[in-house]
Amino acid sequence: MPGRGCRLVMFCLLLACLLAPSARAVVLNEGDLVVTGNGAAGIFVARVDPVSGAQQIISQGGLLVSGRCVAVACNGMVYLDNSTNILRVNPADGSQSVFVALPVAYRTGQVSNMIAHSDGNLYYTSALGEVVRLDPSAPTPTPSLLTSQAAAIAITEGPGCHLYASTCVAANGTSTCTGLTTDIVVRRIDRVSGMFSTAGFGGIGKPRDIAFDARDSMYVESANDRRLFRFNQVTFASGPLPLFGNESSYTIQHMVGHPDGYLYLTHNYVPAGGQVDQIDPVSNARSSISSFPGSGLGAIAVVPPLNCVSIPICPTTAKRSTWGALKQIYR
Repeated sequence: MPGRGCRLVMFCLLLACLLAPSARAVVLNEGDLVVTGNGAAGIFVARVDPVSGAQQIISQGGLLVSGRCVAVACNGMVYLDNSTNILRVNPADGSQSVFVALPVAYRTGQVSNMIAHSDGNLYYTSALGEVVRLDPSAPTPTPSLLTSQAAAIAITEGPGCHLYASTCVAANGTSTCTGLTTDIVVRRIDRVSGMFSTAGFGGIGKPRDIAFDARDSMYVESANDRRLFRFNQVTFASGPLPLFGNESSYTIQHMVGHPDGYLYLTHNYVPAGGQVDQIDPVSNARSSISSFPGSGLGAIAVVPPLNCVSIPICPTTAKRSTWGALKQIYR
């Protein structure tokens, strides 16, 4: 019979196995979708093929405790939040590590989101509405404040490589989303100076994610009344897309634009589970491409070109992201 010391070692090894994140070798391809969710075995991050809908779990459990934000950088790494840290997941083996510990002022909130910009940086919104920048290639990554004045809920990269942030303004003119009758506002943010201007307004509800389709049309998701609003960037006017009707069990989570011309969003049906939907912005048709029965879905991101050397710095250099080239096809 093993001695006490041997049994202790065996117990520690077993505990380590139980607590270790679930690791799988997953190959990410340009244009793949990456989503977060909460299943029976805990928080997970998964790859979804936008054509076939096939799914692969990249990593699960371990350090993953929220999954409200996800982004994929040109280095092939997946970045997520767990409220107090930004985590890095290697799809090749599912391993997890703390990329950077967040100062209290820059921590993520319930409706934060994160993007990998074509300039090579990560940008995310904090619980306080700040826009924060991170350089994944820095030897010692450090969050830096871009602006604290935009009251940003979600951000995305848009025309001119500017950042676009969704927020809302109440009837009394204050930036708040505490009520249900707030007006959606979009702000265009210069990624160098942090200065911003209005890029759209209108639509009633609590804005969440913001995205552009391949024609550079702008969309904002209204979480509480389950609608998408399309914004005209010339007139600033907006109108809802007739996608959802009155589906009280349908809860939109996050949204992303794709170079294939479609929008993709995560949503949860009660009690069925999470789905990834494809939205055709021309016909306004909606179809489900992938289902996660029994799991709730959260954030969503698109895998960019996985070659940091060839990815351009916008907007002044001669190089241009293949995202831009793909967008020209659909204009």
